[in-house]
Amino acid sequence: MHEIDIVYASTRAHAYRTYLIPLETIKRDLINSKSLEELVGFLQLTRYRDYMVQLAEVTLESLVNGFKSYFSDIAERFIKVLPGNARDLMETHLFRFDIDGVLEVISEKMAGIEHKSRDYYVLPFTKVDIGRFLKAETVDACVDQLAYPPFNIDKAYIDLWKKYRTIYIIEMALRRQYYIKYIRALEHLEEEDRDSLGEIIGTEIDITNIAIAIGPLLYGYSPSIAWDMLIPYEYKVSLESLKKAYGLETEVIMKMVPEPYKDVAEYYLVGSDIKAKSLGGRIIMRKILAMLHKFPIHFTYVYGIIRLFEFEYRNLKAIAESIYYGLAPTEIKELLILDESL
Repeated sequence: MHEIDIVYASTRAHAYRTYLIPLETIKRDLINSKSLEELVGFLQLTRYRDYMVQLAEVTLESLVNGFKSYFSDIAERFIKVLPGNARDLMETHLFRFDIDGVLEVISEKMAGIEHKSRDYYVLPFTKVDIGRFLKAETVDACVDQLAYPPFNIDKAYIDLWKKYRTIYIIEMALRRQYYIKYIRALEHLEEEDRDSLGEIIGTEIDITNIAIAIGPLLYGYSPSIAWDMLIPYEYKVSLESLKKAYGLETEVIMKMVPEPYKDVAEYYLVGSDIKAKSLGGRIIMRKILAMLHKFPIHFTYVYGIIRLFEFEYRNLKAIAESIYYGLAPTEIKELLILDESL
């Protein structure tokens, strides 16, 4: 990896860290906003002010698009100065936003909810023609699009969707494919970065594999389907342990889950996917915050700062949507990725 490029990117990342909105401000002020206009007022006191003053009208869509533009600008500034292997890993990482956008469109079609504008679902650097999914006349036609680039998921998973009608199967199939590409990109990094980022990515994969293993308990499909979907990577969760968990009582399964993930597993078991993902994100955030001081001039530091801006984007989007739909501050806080447990 080119040392000069990493030193430059790391130095820049240290400066950009000061741009992050303090988590205490998010917890104290932003989640207590009474309206989108009040939220904008708070954000005008931050680095978001240039994006906020450009809003012709304060709406949920315009606000979220402003958040997307801010995050995208920061991510692209870093990516363009990173050396090849580091840039490849970050581009692989950012594909998760395309997955999230498509899943949101599919969920809306399933619920009969009217779609928003195209830009609401994707970031400027998207690799997906989201219009194909928005224009699909049926849910099945929308899911069928996943068989084509850039997703290319196995038709067998699409057939399973048509049989069980749960987006959980589609989501886990997409996540599996995504993390397999992520692992390949990780392998090309230098050893120190590979080991440190392996802890973060390994944690994400552990949580995803737990979610995959729990699927049959929630939705009634065959455990063998879940076994085939497990991501072939082990950090703290043994794939063999997950395989042995099939058919066992919930209490027994929980004993097989490592302590750091027990609360996440419990939320998945009761069907509270949103809280499970929020808690999983909090585990990742704490890992990143604990790791930054150990790697001040490494790609690991740059990666960590980009991830913190990603969490900030996701938090602001969740806050804006929650205010729009009338959630209470205590409910909003549970949806956020913060430096504390739920």
